Amino acid sequence: MHTVDPTPVTTQLSPRQRHRAIVSLSFPIIGGMISQNVVNLVDTAMVGQVGTTALASVGLGSFLNFFCSALVMGLAVGIQTLCARQKGAGETLYAEPLNAGLILSTLISLPLTIFLIWQTPTLMAWVTDSQPIAHHGGAYLQARLLGMVALGANFAFRSYWSAVEKTSIYMMVLIIMHISNVFINWVLIFGHFGMPALGVEGAGYGTAISMWIGVFAYSFLAIKHATPHGFLKSLPSRDVWRDLLQMSIPSGVERMFFALGMTIFMTLIGWIGEAELAASNIILNLFLVAILPAMGYGIASATFVAKSIGAQQVSEVPKWKRAVSLWSLGTLLLIGSVFGIGSGEVISIFTQEPTSSYLAESTLLLMVLFLPCEAIHMVTYQSLLGLADNRFVMMISLGMQWVLVLPLIYLICISWGWGVIWAWGIHFCGRVLQLIFYTLRWHNRLRCHLAHS
Repeated sequence: MHTVDPTPVTTQLSPRQRHRAIVSLSFPIIGGMISQNVVNLVDTAMVGQVGTTALASVGLGSFLNFFCSALVMGLAVGIQTLCARQKGAGETLYAEPLNAGLILSTLISLPLTIFLIWQTPTLMAWVTDSQPIAHHGGAYLQARLLGMVALGANFAFRSYWSAVEKTSIYMMVLIIMHISNVFINWVLIFGHFGMPALGVEGAGYGTAISMWIGVFAYSFLAIKHATPHGFLKSLPSRDVWRDLLQMSIPSGVERMFFALGMTIFMTLIGWIGEAELAASNIILNLFLVAILPAMGYGIASATFVAKSIGAQQVSEVPKWKRAVSLWSLGTLLLIGSVFGIGSGEVISIFTQEPTSSYLAESTLLLMVLFLPCEAIHMVTYQSLLGLADNRFVMMISLGMQWVLVLPLIYLICISWGWGVIWAWGIHFCGRVLQLIFYTLRWHNRLRCHLAHS
């Protein structure tokens, strides 16, 4: 049985306080995401010194690791909603969903790790015909998979810190992990301090070890800050297990099949041509960088929405979403302006080849037109997760991708030969349709909550 904190939850905030809370919660999340991208670039630069085959092997192994880990990462989504909701309701043991999340992610990721390490040669044979890339990429993937259990635990802890609005802890541990990752990679890739030079395999071990360092750091801080709120004190109740499974399983499935869908998307573009694939790789990386702030704001919105629902302050929910959306929109408009004005200069950083440069620059300008919609899309998507509407989000996300976008790209861009810019246009339009469905669902769910409040 949950105990309730007698301290009342703040009911009203001024616009300045609201925006200050958004900045306080969002900026560490965004900073952590940006730092991860920087570390990925440093890792790529290190591995690139080993050779082209090593670089290709790590790229392929990294993607396979992301696909294999997507289900485990999605399991953490429900932790944020449940913890924020319980804290908003004034309950004191709001860390119990974290206990459940850690148990669940371990029970799923441990056997999955063993199975995937065993089947790594088969996975590599499916995605490449090159024996050197399959060999090195397989060694890298097997090393990375040793950190899958830690990855699931890390995402569980991150969701908890986001839910309780202590994202400074989240960012501090991420920085520790990133520094450790760079240092250990340097040691193991090139063989410093008497260690053997493991090359690509060393990069995989370095990332896995940094994941476990993150687990130990998060655990230490959770014992210090979350023990009074139920961390490791007791097994979760049946209600917590039920709610966590209902929220997390759909999100895990969604992320796994979304990753597979993006693989097919890039494969279809590869069928169009080599220059088109090169241009699309550039656009995909720029798109992921551009929407990072929107993702951070969306995670913050999910916390504020869930906390307000838990506190039975439904009237505050649309205010939070509106305020967060303004931050997201303003940030992505700024990024879009930079990309739009300096499109040629941005693309020239990645390629000088005329055909790829032309295709990438044209697609980048198209992407800029859709960024304002993406700003609202990410916030609405995460806000629905804050309302625990994970199953609907999964159905729309996968339905749009698998039933509409991918078949249309095959028909129009492959069969009819309309080209890569149309492929990206269809992809972006699919995201806009998702936003429309999410927005309609948001207003419907909000009316239901208001009717029952």
